[in-house]
Amino acid sequence: MKYNNQIKNLKEGKKFIRALYKSNKNFHLDDDAREVFDFVTNKKVFNNKDALLVNQRVKELNSLDWGIYEDCHGYSLMILNCVEIDGIEGLAC
Repeated sequence: MKYNNQIKNLKEGKKFIRALYKSNKNFHLDDDAREVFDFVTNKKVFNNKDALLVNQRVKELNSLDWGIYEDCHGYSLMILNCVEIDGIEGLAC
């Protein structure tokens, strides 16, 4: 997964969060990506360069209007909890 592309709208924001889940790199979006560790391997999920890019993408996520989800955390939790909203199935199931 590449983290270079700026998130400019809600569609791109949702796509980014779903991609994190699909690649098993989901994390609490309030955390610094440089400090996210895999529970199984105990290794960092992101290298330093990617972590800085992910942190920037999270700032962009936080600037979006998430509507019924309230914020990017609400959308992330919806996916985590496998709830279907707007035809989007949870990817963690």
